[in-house]
Amino acid sequence: MKAFYYLLVLLMLSATAGKSQHAPPITNFKSSEYRAHNQNWAITQDNAQVMHFANTSGLVSYNGVEWKLNRLNTNKIARSICADKNRIYTGAYEEIGYWMYDICGNYVYTSLNTLVPKNSINKEEIWHIVAHKSKIYFQSFAVLLSYDGKVINRIDLPGSIMFLYPVEEKLIIQSLKHGIYEVNANNTITKIESKGFFDNKIVSSVVGLDSTNSYLIATHTHGIFIFENGEIRPWNKAFNEYFIDNQVNKLIKTSNGDIVVGTIRDGLLIFKMNGVLVYKINTNNGLQNNTILSLYEDNQQNIWVGMDKGIAIIHLKAEYMEFLDVGGKIGNVYCAATNDSIFYVGTNQGLYFYNQNKKANPYQNTDFQLIKGTQGQIWHLTKVRDGILCGHNDGTFFVKGTTAKKISDVTGGWFTHFLPQSDQLAIIQGTYTGLVVFKYKNGWEFSHKINNYNQPTNKIVFENDHNIWVAGPNNGLYKLTLDDKFTSVKSSLKIDTQQGLPNADNLDLYSEQNGKVAVFNGDAHYVMDGEKFVKKELSNHQFQMRQLNDRQIFRVYDDSLVTQIHNKTTSYPFVLQRDYNNISMLQGDKFVLSLNDGYVIFHQQDSTKKQQESKLILDHIISSGGECLAFENDNIAKLKYTQNSFKIYFHQTRYSPKKRFQYRIKQLDNQWQDMKDLPYIPMNNLSAGHYTFEIKGSGITTFSIIVAQPWYLSLWAMATYILMIFGIYHLINKYFDKKLENEKSALAAENARIIHEHKIEVENDRLISENLLKSKELANATLHLVQKNELLDDIKSELVEIRKTGDHTLTGKDFQNMMKKINENLTMQDDKNLFESNFEDVHKAFFQKLKTCYPQLTAADLKLSAFIKMNLSSKDIAPIFNISVRGLENKRYRLRRKLDLPNDANLYEFFVGV
Repeated sequence: MKAFYYLLVLLMLSATAGKSQHAPPITNFKSSEYRAHNQNWAITQDNAQVMHFANTSGLVSYNGVEWKLNRLNTNKIARSICADKNRIYTGAYEEIGYWMYDICGNYVYTSLNTLVPKNSINKEEIWHIVAHKSKIYFQSFAVLLSYDGKVINRIDLPGSIMFLYPVEEKLIIQSLKHGIYEVNANNTITKIESKGFFDNKIVSSVVGLDSTNSYLIATHTHGIFIFENGEIRPWNKAFNEYFIDNQVNKLIKTSNGDIVVGTIRDGLLIFKMNGVLVYKINTNNGLQNNTILSLYEDNQQNIWVGMDKGIAIIHLKAEYMEFLDVGGKIGNVYCAATNDSIFYVGTNQGLYFYNQNKKANPYQNTDFQLIKGTQGQIWHLTKVRDGILCGHNDGTFFVKGTTAKKISDVTGGWFTHFLPQSDQLAIIQGTYTGLVVFKYKNGWEFSHKINNYNQPTNKIVFENDHNIWVAGPNNGLYKLTLDDKFTSVKSSLKIDTQQGLPNADNLDLYSEQNGKVAVFNGDAHYVMDGEKFVKKELSNHQFQMRQLNDRQIFRVYDDSLVTQIHNKTTSYPFVLQRDYNNISMLQGDKFVLSLNDGYVIFHQQDSTKKQQESKLILDHIISSGGECLAFENDNIAKLKYTQNSFKIYFHQTRYSPKKRFQYRIKQLDNQWQDMKDLPYIPMNNLSAGHYTFEIKGSGITTFSIIVAQPWYLSLWAMATYILMIFGIYHLINKYFDKKLENEKSALAAENARIIHEHKIEVENDRLISENLLKSKELANATLHLVQKNELLDDIKSELVEIRKTGDHTLTGKDFQNMMKKINENLTMQDDKNLFESNFEDVHKAFFQKLKTCYPQLTAADLKLSAFIKMNLSSKDIAPIFNISVRGLENKRYRLRRKLDLPNDANLYEFFVGV
């Protein structure tokens, strides 16, 4: 019987070994992503829903957005971990302690070694930590310690133990040689009688079952057992040999009662409590590694897997299932369909199927088989009456059950559509060489090829019953008008740039909900409006549209898929097959999305449910200067102006696959910005003001940041400015009053000076005028004296002549007296000397300047210059020099030569300027 069970399980598992299976989505994290060692020994989740891992490199933490590594002292390996309240306890070789993180998200470690009883953990590795009834238990293979927050006590053990297991209200340990024990609250232990069954066995896990004193106990090399009320029996006989062969390393019970078994050699299995296998997950369908070191269920019912190589999340509650064709058994999936209980997928290798009725779970452990005769490229599957119509590279097949019958040799059955008003009994198909029609009579058969159009056609959109739009891969876009019987194209219009399109090749053709024809050219979307295509104003043009019916619209992006139903949009992290991103509708509103390495099945009804929104948590803000700032309770952060360059750190512990975050600032830009895998929002040089931020993840979180005015614009600064302005105004006023007073004084002094100088100038002018006048008077007086002397001299001469003639009556004595008197008054030389001395006094500056500029001038030259300056004529000057007029002219000539003046120069004008 044992051999039979083992053979049965081997057949079951070998049927799926090396083959892909339907499984919940799996998110893998490589060591390069979390930046630590491959090995992850234990997992826990704290009160803030942050995940923590005991890693060979140290403490690894993940808040849903950012990974952090904190190393232990001397880079010890973190072997165990347990979160309790706001502490994360870790255990290593000869080391126990706990971590807490501050407002800035920095982890601070506190060692508890000082509390450990002497030598208790020397040469001991702490492999397990458990929080149980307000105590923390640290366990190695030889030591068990309890910590109540103040004191650490050592618990006496019956021998070496493997692991410590909290089971409901109990704490269970297993001694390798003495069986199973319960640890009591007073730090004593009580043996649980098991009739020696578990003696000398290594127990890897213990979980409680529904009834009291009922346990599910996994051993490393002996299988899994139910231990209930002292009785022991195998839990799953069919799999027990498998458990033995692959070595059960970890076992946990989920919140909904499922059992997750982690093995050393073959990944993990998920069972119902009664032993029915639900999923088998290993490297064939998503895991990075088959050696399971740790298992943990988080508060969202995700299963976290710590492996010998990497970390994974199994999203058990996801609303879709994945089929990953890791081994490439069926090829690239292009389409899917169901009929009755048969599930079909069309790939680049052919048409595959499996019968869902043979599975307890219709999407579990698929074993696809190829339908004979369908080898080659499958383009499209359409559910029709009695079966499936299969568009193939070589033609078209009608598929019923597991057999396919070729009904058309027209190559390339790309797309099929039911003809309007045909009660789904007639189909039009686009092929490599035009359009064909199939009809249902006693069965589906090829009807005819539509004439007058032979272009390759892979997209068809009906505008009305007889007008259709068609597009091909390289031949552009056409609008066709068909005749009433759909046998011929009555007219065709090739669409080009004249109809508003920038280009007309390789267009993606689709119909909008309002029935308008639209295209996507790779950059933007255009919709037919009247006679021309008009560019649509969309926030993001980089997607393709897929519309299955009036209710469901899909936007296909490069890295995601967005569904739109009745104006409600939902985003999914699906990357569809790039070359042929087909979406197939199954029965019961299920959809199949063609991926690059398999496909996804999800239920539209589930996808429209309101998603469980996990609150986005605002952690802190770090400014460019390194200051750490906290958010207030109302999600408001207040920053100084000097902190206006900063990073906003946040996390969202909704551990869904491929989360996507976007943000926007309402006051600056209403468009959503992608986060680009950063764990923060960077802001640079944000102006002062009140800003409203929104982050969109599973929901939208709103918060505010207030950047204060710079200190020079603050209220205190304004008050200071006002006081300073008044002070400065007062000082300026006082300054200008003083300045005005000084200027008045200076002006008065200046006026007095000017008046004084004016008086002096007037006086000088007066003196100059008087000087000139006196000079002229002096000259005139001198001339008069000269003339007088000349006159007297003439009289004297005449008297002498009279005396000589003897004709006179004067006596000699009288004559002598008269001559004496004339001689006494004849003072020409004295008069000349008086003139010269007075002239020098009057024209002293004139003489000094002439002597300085012309040192070669003689006293006679200076005297002549003075007489010329007095504007005396040559006739007046000659007697002064006692020379003739001609002699004076010669003297004037010589003076010109000494002054370097031309012969015709006017000496008077020259001397006036001196």
